[in-house]
Amino acid sequence: MASIQRREGRIRLTIDHDEQMAIYSIIQHLARKLGKSWEPPSGAYADPELQEEYEKWVTPALAATRATEIERVASIFAQSTPPLELTDEDALMLIRVLNILRHVAASEMGITDESWSADETLEKEHESEYRMLMVLGWIEEEIVNALESW
Repeated sequence: MASIQRREGRIRLTIDHDEQMAIYSIIQHLARKLGKSWEPPSGAYADPELQEEYEKWVTPALAATRATEIERVASIFAQSTPPLELTDEDALMLIRVLNILRHVAASEMGITDESWSADETLEKEHESEYRMLMVLGWIEEEIVNALESW
């Protein structure tokens, strides 16, 4: 059974090869949908000139960082042999990527706020995205727990 724990100063993801490949597939699938489902934050400044500068300089950097981190996380799952060992820095990067990909899955389901869990039709109508959302949420929660356990 999959587990995520802090061991010897690292975060260890104990998963089997099939689970690892399933997570890799989820990352790949949602990353392909990223362009239409997630936009970097906008409206950072009320002043239009400052906002224009933000969009010129910051938005592309955010997109580049996001793409690099998604590629790095995908490569961890594609190239490593279980159990996966992550530094705290890698674990934090994984959390950032999982947040973005969870947002993509939620967007695909039409989720716009926290009240979605009361809508039982979402799970049935979007079974695949729902499962992805649950898997990524579990991983994220367990990594946070491992990071908090010293």
